[in-house]
Amino acid sequence: MRHLYISLACGAWTVIGADEPNPCEKRYLENSGFGGIGCRVSLQSGEYYSLPFSQIEEIFAAAVHALEDCRAIGGMLWSVEFPTNTSGTNSRARWEKATLLRPMGIGFCAPGICKRRQLPPLVEDYVSNYMGFQAEIAPHHIRFTELGSWKDFNIQFAVIGLDHCGTTSARMNLGLHPEVEFSKSQVSALFEDTFFTWGLSWSLLPPRYLQKGWLEFNDARRQRSSSVLGIHNAILWRHSVARLALRQMNARPLLIVCSPARRLASLAMLGHMGASRGPETVAVADLIRDADADVASIAHLKEWRRLFGDLLIVVHQEALMEIGTYNMVFPLLGLDPMPAGTSLGRFHVSSHHWKSRLCHSKDKALLNQLNRTLRPWMIASHQLLQQSSQDIPASLWQLQGHCNDGPDSRLKVSSGVRRLGVLS
Repeated sequence: MRHLYISLACGAWTVIGADEPNPCEKRYLENSGFGGIGCRVSLQSGEYYSLPFSQIEEIFAAAVHALEDCRAIGGMLWSVEFPTNTSGTNSRARWEKATLLRPMGIGFCAPGICKRRQLPPLVEDYVSNYMGFQAEIAPHHIRFTELGSWKDFNIQFAVIGLDHCGTTSARMNLGLHPEVEFSKSQVSALFEDTFFTWGLSWSLLPPRYLQKGWLEFNDARRQRSSSVLGIHNAILWRHSVARLALRQMNARPLLIVCSPARRLASLAMLGHMGASRGPETVAVADLIRDADADVASIAHLKEWRRLFGDLLIVVHQEALMEIGTYNMVFPLLGLDPMPAGTSLGRFHVSSHHWKSRLCHSKDKALLNQLNRTLRPWMIASHQLLQQSSQDIPASLWQLQGHCNDGPDSRLKVSSGVRRLGVLS
């Protein structure tokens, strides 16, 4: 393999011991902005769930700035992964080979005229001369992924959660507006678009090939190119990188809140479906345990408000059957009100009307403990609604768990959603 040994001599870049550089290499040598960017372009799964939000935001911002700086000088930003144990002549390589660490990953800014096949010598030069260790890296051992910008997505709003608070109803009723469309999952069995939760894993910038695939898939299925495009995923609210990505897109998030006790009962009962115990066997003690484990998630809600400010739209579940709710949302998206005569509907993932033991419990000690455990959720939801100038129903503070649910002619289940053609 031909090496580019770059040195700084008399203030000018020179090439020592190399053949005449090709146009890609020449452009690389002419601008010191090309090369490793010195910051992360992805996170490990352990980091994603353990790092403080502020640190993830700093790492994310550094990656975004690196992409902007790279593009400003006519470059393309790549995620580069390679093994460092290809040469055992240095201590780092021997140590990594012994400990079986994952391949090293770096962000690398290459001239825009360079083809993928021309990048290995540039990366090897950077690794050898600027990262402090020599390594013979075979081209087939290097994995290159071109990175794109979050701003290249055409998403204008997002239904982000809370899960089990009526996000399906919100998504379906919003979709009744003739100028609103939602992205579709590339996995036909899924109703929600999981691209920004599962598809991108822990990438700080979107891999260009995945971004291109998503855009082409959804553009081909849109009825009108001028429509307002939204995304629906009930657990987006829990994802730090998705939150930062939507802020880069300048998309408006819509958050549905509801009675914490009711939501918790739905989560717990859904967890018992298909298990040896039926949903009706969910006890108050089960709810307390689940609520205690989930209380740390409240910090995500505060981050949405901090990051988006007034751009965050908050609605209570009970307002989803009122046409005025949607006529409040649509102008914020630059749209006219809902067409006259539009009939709203309720949608749910199941036709079951579950009742947990919360409905019949007379154990005041356990009920008081559950109330104390859920109080941070109640306060957080109250504050979010208050900051959005929304009415705060009394049910927000009640320990209800589908106790009074009964048949509802407006309730449509997931199979009905399929028949409406959402999963075409």
